[in-house]
Amino acid sequence: MAERVEITDLIRSWRTDGTRSPVVVADVVGRLRESGQHRAARIVSRLPAHGGVLDDDATDALIVRVHCEIQRLSEELVQGRRVREALTPVIAGLAPTATGRVRVVDVGCGLGYLVRWLALHGRWGEAVELVGVDLDRSLVAEADRLARAENAGVRFVAGDAFVPGVAVADPARTVVVSSGLLHHLPVDRLPDFFAAQESLGVHAFAHWAPAPGALSVLGGWMFHRARMREPVSRHDGVLSVRRAGDRDPAVTVVVVGGLVVLAACDGAFSGFRSSVGRSGLVDHRADDVRAQLRGLVVVALLLVPAAVLALAGPGDATEAGRGMLTVYAPYGVPVLGALLVYGTLGWRTRFLAMAVILGPFTLLRPVVAVAGGLGGVLLADHVATRVAVALAVAAVLAVGPICDRLWYRPGPPAPTVQAGQA
Repeated sequence: MAERVEITDLIRSWRTDGTRSPVVVADVVGRLRESGQHRAARIVSRLPAHGGVLDDDATDALIVRVHCEIQRLSEELVQGRRVREALTPVIAGLAPTATGRVRVVDVGCGLGYLVRWLALHGRWGEAVELVGVDLDRSLVAEADRLARAENAGVRFVAGDAFVPGVAVADPARTVVVSSGLLHHLPVDRLPDFFAAQESLGVHAFAHWAPAPGALSVLGGWMFHRARMREPVSRHDGVLSVRRAGDRDPAVTVVVVGGLVVLAACDGAFSGFRSSVGRSGLVDHRADDVRAQLRGLVVVALLLVPAAVLALAGPGDATEAGRGMLTVYAPYGVPVLGALLVYGTLGWRTRFLAMAVILGPFTLLRPVVAVAGGLGGVLLADHVATRVAVALAVAAVLAVGPICDRLWYRPGPPAPTVQAGQA
């Protein structure tokens, strides 16, 4: 299967002289389907086109909207202040021996939010020149328009920042930065990216990007789903963070492990709910343990088809699992905590755990199960993965009824003994 790519890397093409090449919708859709990105293919198929060729003006406007949404994330993550705090001592170290202005170059600047923010709030004055560089001419034009509207005093250049003379004139007095760029680059391009900086001999470089890891992937997914409006923004943002996170095998371990733990606990608890209130005994702990084991076995058996289809199918089950876990984790963690309290602490605390969490959350369980399934279906990129998600949700919801039928179905009534019969 071909390597997964971002939509924005495919929907525009530039010639070496800076003019546009036509982008055929069928070519982009075919490339995305080759890499199993069927949802991305559907997104591209809905973009404005004429005669099967993407509309350049509409595509440019889309790219600007996408980067406006990216800027919103930078604002929420206070990226400008992070960069200012890191660069201020570097710039101060250059100032005493100044023979000219210090230049800060933002590589892959997009709409230039970072350098525009630094121009307005950096507190560096005329000692620092701020330059934003991007290969995308339409983004550079919009960044320049925004800078003039804000009177930010920033210069923007369309081109390769690492070509001598494009943005770096005095390497010894130049600091190269980027924000949210590295995780958009394919892994095999990173060595050349850093080698180009080193060959220029710049004074310093600093790059801000999500740290590879499970938390970054899950957090990135939640941020992009919650904050982005454009389907392209959501797709490319999540894919880029995943690409960084996929270098860490802990991502898959967290997703799969989290779902397994939640399914096992839910199965055992479903078996317990089927058993409780059946025997009339005061001490029914042995019955409870037996019922939990039954629920655990039932859920394990019912989940086998879903697990086989998810693991052996052509889709990306990990991505669908993230969607499910994002819904199930906020529900499951309080429930697991309440179960721990119920099993270990005093009766007053146990009562509160049951009344406040376990009781109400049990009523919400079917709704949460379906909602998590919808989250997995929305992120699944293949019909086989969607079927696996649906089978998993159906399996979890079926544990209780199956336990009821197998072990706790009422038997025939005992024969009535009439008075005088012996």
